[in-house]
Amino acid sequence: MAEKDLSFKWSVLLMVLQLILAGTAEGQRILDRCTLAVKMDELGVPRDELARYVFIARELSNFRTNAVSSPDPQNYRNYGIFQISDGWWCLSDKRLSTINICKVDCEQLLSDNIRASVKCAQEIKKTHGWDAWQNVMVRYDESGQTSVDDCFPEETSVQVSTANDTATGGSGRSQQTSNRFQVNNDVSISNDCIIWSN
Repeated sequence: MAEKDLSFKWSVLLMVLQLILAGTAEGQRILDRCTLAVKMDELGVPRDELARYVFIARELSNFRTNAVSSPDPQNYRNYGIFQISDGWWCLSDKRLSTINICKVDCEQLLSDNIRASVKCAQEIKKTHGWDAWQNVMVRYDESGQTSVDDCFPEETSVQVSTANDTATGGSGRSQQTSNRFQVNNDVSISNDCIIWSN
């Protein structure tokens, strides 16, 4: 009897592990906005473009790397986290002829490794600008989401402005500089000084 109980427990444990691992199989990844922003930053996407790309991914695929749309009226499908069309940008086995501007198989855009998707999205933006995602960009402009800076908490941009005659050498002009540096929880910045707290 004890042997049957142990066998049953192992069977249940194996089933639970299979369910957990099935959700993490290749092409099953669901990113969050900061994970996507950080990964795209690592892949060399300019920081000032990250918020728009993150918004596009949220709106079109809900951050799912394996998203594939239903066919549109021209029988085109969209693939991956940025929903890239097989009509122009990638090669699909579901279509006999495509232009394949990104020179990538559409199935590669479904990978958890988002390098191919990011590269193709950058090619689309280079070719058509943000107008390639015109319907999404209207919602982006209305959303007020203009930054993913909170995804990079170790870095902060600071602008310092000095307007008194002494600091400006008597010119009275304001000078601004922008520096990136690390800030931890022990440091806060006031108008004209840094405050260290213990």
